[in-house]
Amino acid sequence: MNNPVVSVIIPLYNKERFVPRAIDSVLGQSFQKFEIIVVDDCSTDKGPEKIRKFADPRIRLLRTKRNSGPGLARDLGIKASVGELVAFLDADDEWKPQFLERCVRFIRVHPEAGLVATGYEIYRKGSHEKVVLDVPEGIVNPFVLWLRASFAWTSGITMKKESYITVGGFEYGLRQGEDVNLWFKVAMKYPIGYIPEALAIYHLDAGERITSRWFLGRPAPWIFSEEFMPVSEEFKKSPFYDSFLRIKKQDADRYLRKWLAFWRFHHAWKFARKHGLSYCRPLIQEIPYLPRNAIIIAISLLKLMIRRLIG
Repeated sequence: MNNPVVSVIIPLYNKERFVPRAIDSVLGQSFQKFEIIVVDDCSTDKGPEKIRKFADPRIRLLRTKRNSGPGLARDLGIKASVGELVAFLDADDEWKPQFLERCVRFIRVHPEAGLVATGYEIYRKGSHEKVVLDVPEGIVNPFVLWLRASFAWTSGITMKKESYITVGGFEYGLRQGEDVNLWFKVAMKYPIGYIPEALAIYHLDAGERITSRWFLGRPAPWIFSEEFMPVSEEFKKSPFYDSFLRIKKQDADRYLRKWLAFWRFHHAWKFARKHGLSYCRPLIQEIPYLPRNAIIIAISLLKLMIRRLIG
């Protein structure tokens, strides 16, 4: 292998139908100085077999010891990587041919950047949209952009491995939202770049995959909590801090409403009290949706039971 510049990290869990498409989109890149590290997170389907059918020597397949979520899988891949840059690609997503070339060129022009994000397209059943913000290509204020849209998304990110290591990487305690948590930690320490062009494709499954987890077990931790996203005194003095606080407040409200939506009223009250949020107003606003959510929860639980019975 000729000294790859970019290490492409693909976490894999039960995506045998889609992962060949993801691999093909990497192999079809106009920039070819890369390695591909697929980390199988204990799949129970034939996804790993699909990977082994690729003859390209730049592809490596690793496996976690137990199913631990995409954050740990990506971290395992990064620790095994040799590239100076890291690009993440989910197993059911894909890149357009110019993605790596544009990202590598951007970081060469802006070596101060900790990461660069690109615009992307979202494909759902029966619909298609672009998420591309109307700003010039270059170093941006990511916190202001985040107030407009989720401009940074996992499969549309390329970052320096150095910046990943400096901020401590993905939080092992987060099995959901660990990517957004990382982007914000990097943005607190490094300039962030943006390429306003849809160079990645995000494929959304129609099925709801986290409802039963939220309702049955302990809901996912809040990614903005001090435990997972400590804020340094230096950052508190930066011009970005006020925007960050606005984002944090918005996300706290969203998180609280999710507790309420899934009938976790006591936990929502504790969260509201801890973070100085209103409890009664969002509760009243969520009441009309609670019967519908109860049906969604019931269907989700039924699907989970059926999967466990047959598998």
